[in-house]
Amino acid sequence: MTQLRPFIFIAIIANILTIILYDYAASQPGGTGASLAFVVLWMPAVWITTIILTIILALKRRRILFTTGKTKSTILTLLFCTPIPLYFGYLFTHPTPESLRSSSSYRPADGKIFKSESWYYTSNDQQKYVEMYFIADSLDEKKNGENAFKKDSTWTYFTKKGDTLRVEKYNAGQLISSKKYEQK
Repeated sequence: MTQLRPFIFIAIIANILTIILYDYAASQPGGTGASLAFVVLWMPAVWITTIILTIILALKRRRILFTTGKTKSTILTLLFCTPIPLYFGYLFTHPTPESLRSSSSYRPADGKIFKSESWYYTSNDQQKYVEMYFIADSLDEKKNGENAFKKDSTWTYFTKKGDTLRVEKYNAGQLISSKKYEQK
């Protein structure tokens, strides 16, 4: 087991460093480039260095590490010297949401800004979940940004099969009517 200590140390350092860098990038506001730096620079730098160190150490100690009785613990330790367990841990703690925004568009007209968002199911990216519409006064939007937008128009929600789930009608942020459809 003492032969595995350097690998365990390398795995702990790489995983902790990755978690710290991820938390930093996730806490930054959008548009700062921190998420891009995490994916393009930090992750590859940390894990390429970790994997190269692990390979060099494993090659130097291969006669000791891969003897009978130590092979399973060696392979398990070497697995933790890769980002694979961290990735599965991330998937477990951050499950994929049922729907994701696919697109947003903004259209100015007559002193107002009209915004629409298309949301799709993550399990079937061809099936639309809802099309959302918003409206904002252009001066209010300049002052308050995204907070200026109010729900507007008709929103139609769909099931995963494409059937209409419910229809909501909005005017200037107020829900006017809502109708839910029975599913068979």
